[in-house]
Amino acid sequence: MDVIPGNLAAAAAAARERLSSLAEKTAAAGAAPAGGAGAQAAMAGAASAAIFADALLGAMRARLAELKGVSK
Repeated sequence: MDVIPGNLAAAAAAARERLSSLAEKTAAAGAAPAGGAGAQAAMAGAASAAIFADALLGAMRARLAELKGVSK
């Protein structure tokens, strides 16, 4: 039995990559002279990805807490 299921680990890796990519886009849009709408869209995407990543971490935490309880 895997401690963290493969699909959950893959989703976490994808979320990390997406957050990294969106952080770069947000920084680039903010540095542009007329960043305005592009920066807002990049920040909205980053916020959405961060919410997903937070929910994913919550699922992983719950899984580990479940395993901790079973192992006692």
